[in-house]
Amino acid sequence: MISVIKQANVLFPQQAHAVKKHDVYVKNHKVLGFDLGIAASDTIEAAGKTLLPQFFNIHTHLGESLYNIHLDHPSVCQYIKETNKINDGLSVCEQNELWKRSAEKTIHLMQSEHTIGFCAGRSAEIAISKGMLTMAGYPLMSSNKLKSYFLNGLSGYLEYRDRFTSPAVSVGIFLHSLYYADMGLLELAENCFPYADFLIVHVSEDATTRQMEISMFHKKPIFQLDQCGLLTTKTIIVHGGFLDEDELELISRRGACIVICPCSNKFLHTRPVDLNKLNALGISWLIGTDGFITGGGLSLLAQIQMIKQCNLKIKNTALLDAITVRPGKLFKRGLYTGSVAPGVKASFILVHDDFVDVDESLTGFFNGCFQTEDLHL
Repeated sequence: MISVIKQANVLFPQQAHAVKKHDVYVKNHKVLGFDLGIAASDTIEAAGKTLLPQFFNIHTHLGESLYNIHLDHPSVCQYIKETNKINDGLSVCEQNELWKRSAEKTIHLMQSEHTIGFCAGRSAEIAISKGMLTMAGYPLMSSNKLKSYFLNGLSGYLEYRDRFTSPAVSVGIFLHSLYYADMGLLELAENCFPYADFLIVHVSEDATTRQMEISMFHKKPIFQLDQCGLLTTKTIIVHGGFLDEDELELISRRGACIVICPCSNKFLHTRPVDLNKLNALGISWLIGTDGFITGGGLSLLAQIQMIKQCNLKIKNTALLDAITVRPGKLFKRGLYTGSVAPGVKASFILVHDDFVDVDESLTGFFNGCFQTEDLHL
């Protein structure tokens, strides 16, 4: 079955965010091509409207949506302590059931917020069942609920990778953080890393976790990652608001990237990284939501709105790229490149605006001023 989206304005980030009018043909849930002039069994009229790729949430947690935690002035460590307390009071069966229900709710919320793909720990199986793309992180963390992954070692990681790697699933390492790690975890991560598509890790979220990292390894955390061979173009640093100049420069030299989660920073009273500084150093930055409780929901647009409140210098096109093109490069699967292109999965946002002025239209889009509809063809 062939479908065609007629007379759509298509935004091309790889062409300086130019907008061009095309008939977009879709077959077997993938973009077939532009302006083919062939018969189609289904036609969507899109004149005066603009086609954008759906979003990719580069950092979230699937197991947090059902926690009922109310903390006054919460910190990162308080939050982890309270969630661990809940999990430690449950049987393994109860933990798995809670996680599954939470993951299903989280995925449903992401889908309602224009999102087709995401990166999270142990996400492969459930993402496949929900028809989503995912960067599935094999979890390495010092916690009772996840200790089996550590005990299974390299063979456990390779089994997970071989079982789930596909055009829709990229498999890597979710090293939760350096402040809840030890050399054993880092050594296992180092052994798994050559076989991983990526490594994602929370680093230096606040003053307390920063001190925990330095006390544990007796050096700055980014230098510790580099010493273990874990700082490369495959490395995704989350938060990093307390990293210093030397560490940021090393991240730049190694080609790693940083994920910001501004709503989570506000909730947990952590310091966001300076995007202007990242731009000056040439560090690629992306936007995630963090967990459902800490991230102000699963809306990437809500994260963008918060960024724009604090930083008027950041370009709208850079913000869009941070939830489309840049995660597409990390996903490394042809089904999602963060753009509308032949071969990619046909999951789009149809915005009821012509985008004659891209910057002005993106402002309206980010602020929810236009009618939109999600297309899954």
